[in-house]
Amino acid sequence: MKELEIIELQEIPLEEIVSFSKLETSPVVTILDELNFGLFNQFIVWADELKLVFFIIKGTNKIAVIGNQKVSLKIAKLLQVKAQVMYYTLLKPKKILGKIYTPKRDSNYVVQAFGADGKPTNPFIDTEIEMVSCNNLSKYTFRNYKYYISVRGSKNNKVENCQLLRDKRRDFTLTGKI
Repeated sequence: MKELEIIELQEIPLEEIVSFSKLETSPVVTILDELNFGLFNQFIVWADELKLVFFIIKGTNKIAVIGNQKVSLKIAKLLQVKAQVMYYTLLKPKKILGKIYTPKRDSNYVVQAFGADGKPTNPFIDTEIEMVSCNNLSKYTFRNYKYYISVRGSKNNKVENCQLLRDKRRDFTLTGKI
């Protein structure tokens, strides 16, 4: 049994989250847009069950999920809210079946947005902002099965088997059910 480190639920400014996603060492950041009270509660149930790391974006009805891009996009599609994925990647050519393919983008920073139906759309969050210090997010080293977000005093931070949790996340992305 693995016990995850507890992080109390926090509100982080949007500028810090966008700046954090632009760092080379940061994981993928997915922002879910305009969650009302009922959608937020449903998100909390899934996040608790799947042990997702997330933060509330200060002054908005948005949530930023750290890592787990496929799971958070599946949640956004089920909740029928927009989602925006932001991450830093390397522009390395790939060799596939003997041919060399070069990336078709000219920046290492990738921003993808998806509508409420899960189809690609234009980004709804402006990422062309001035970089700010990431004091809150930089103190964590985000890895799989390291942190647990404590909501309303819940302390369900134990993971019986990391493989079972990994399978549960994969099954959720395929079926949408826990």
